[in-house]
Amino acid sequence: MAARGLGVLDSLRLGRFADERARRVGQVKRAIDRTPFPPLAELATFPQWVSWRSRQGADVTYGQAFLAVDLLIERKGHLAAVDYFRRLGNFRGAFGQDLTAFDREFAAHLRDLRSEEIRDLRG
Repeated sequence: MAARGLGVLDSLRLGRFADERARRVGQVKRAIDRTPFPPLAELATFPQWVSWRSRQGADVTYGQAFLAVDLLIERKGHLAAVDYFRRLGNFRGAFGQDLTAFDREFAAHLRDLRSEEIRDLRG
């Protein structure tokens, strides 16, 4: 049974996801003091996305989006993320809160990531 479970984990590539998440966290931590992060509502349309990506760079923009989605899925689950697309971008309908409220929580989450880095450096 245990070997079969490992095969499932391998097929899901969870190790690769964990590596990608760690990479994105690192990108965001390095950028957090040197570049402004836009409210998530300012990344909603393609022209907005391109504009911020041009200012911040692709790594920071994708890193911010990756971590926002990661936090949403952690809190609300994968089905809520799928529901968001079914609802054609109705954030409140899919996740049960306004984007503005989540954006404040996400900003606090980013500050927590930064605090973790400072604690790690101090030992």
